[in-house]
Amino acid sequence: MKLSSDSLCLSQRKSELASTIHSLAALPYLDVVDNTLFAIVKLRPEFTGSEPLLSFLLSQIDYPIEVGSRFKDNVVLFTQGWHNVEENLIWSQSHAKLMLPVPEECVSQHCYAVLKFTVFGASPARSVRVHFSVSGWNQNVRFSSTDLNEIAIPLGNASGRQEITLTVPEAISPEKLLGAPDSRELGIALQRIELSIK
Repeated sequence: MKLSSDSLCLSQRKSELASTIHSLAALPYLDVVDNTLFAIVKLRPEFTGSEPLLSFLLSQIDYPIEVGSRFKDNVVLFTQGWHNVEENLIWSQSHAKLMLPVPEECVSQHCYAVLKFTVFGASPARSVRVHFSVSGWNQNVRFSSTDLNEIAIPLGNASGRQEITLTVPEAISPEKLLGAPDSRELGIALQRIELSIK
């Protein structure tokens, strides 16, 4: 059988995507059927809907979490109010949400997510308030330097995940604060998340 020019184009394109198809086939929540001219990728039935898939993805994340461009699960953790991930950090906007995995041992023990971060524009002359909250717990903290800070936030959710909300009312852009060519509104620069069990 002689292949048409369209078939040759499809075959060539599929060949160019071989590494992507191989990577998708390695994901446990996808089924990949690899044919001669095309591949079919679909979500496995047990992961249908956002809840089962989100629970699975969070269960695959281990502490400590090093935030940065090499961390592949950024989209799962940084659910709302975050700028693009940079090499070793991610900047929040004035209001952001973070979804963290809660390990099984935290159901019977007191666990804390220890966030390590700096606060944009904080100085002795310009203190910046950051409000952290989870269900049943909240804390307001004022920061007056750009040093590395940390806060321990309780992880008490038996569902396997905990949403953390943070608000930085004084978040500001480098353009407005320093005259720099960056108009992004910056709150905190999250660098690392550790797990503390007490």
